[in-house]
Amino acid sequence: MSAGGSTANVQLGPGRIWYAPLGTAEPTSASAALPSAWQAIGYTEEGTEVVIDLTVDEVEVAEELDPILYVNSKRTTTLSLQMAETTRKRLALVLGWGATETDSASALEPPDVGSEVAVMLVWDSDETADGNDQNVRWIFRSAKPSGSVSIARRKSPDKATIPVDFNIQKPAGAKPFKVFPNASGLI
Repeated sequence: MSAGGSTANVQLGPGRIWYAPLGTAEPTSASAALPSAWQAIGYTEEGTEVVIDLTVDEVEVAEELDPILYVNSKRTTTLSLQMAETTRKRLALVLGWGATETDSASALEPPDVGSEVAVMLVWDSDETADGNDQNVRWIFRSAKPSGSVSIARRKSPDKATIPVDFNIQKPAGAKPFKVFPNASGLI
């Protein structure tokens, strides 16, 4: 008996992550070129992971043993990655300096607690099928770094990475993220 699935709906392959200052023009489709303000994060250790966590509350009444209703009360979205390029501007991004820092030899100190700057993020797939454009794109409109930064230095072949979790915030007047599926509906 067949499992009833389609191998065409199984996604493989890498993606790329880009960042820009808040308010940067968003791409209008999965295949639209990114405006020049978008910068590549570069190589990562194991790609990226998006976690969308829904909190559901049970509504109970005294006359029933089972909940009579479930209500979604909270949604949190996190994008996690480990940057394999350990540069000054990537550390600045993780510390919350925003998207304007550069790679240079100048010293870097963390910003004051509470003054961290969010950035916009875009994740692009690199998939093609039979020569057709199968790009998928996720736009995260306001991403603020959080969590622990643990940079380990070990002997070869292990490399140092800069891990980061971005909490996705809801910006004023917009949804927290937008997904452009490919022509087949894959995300």
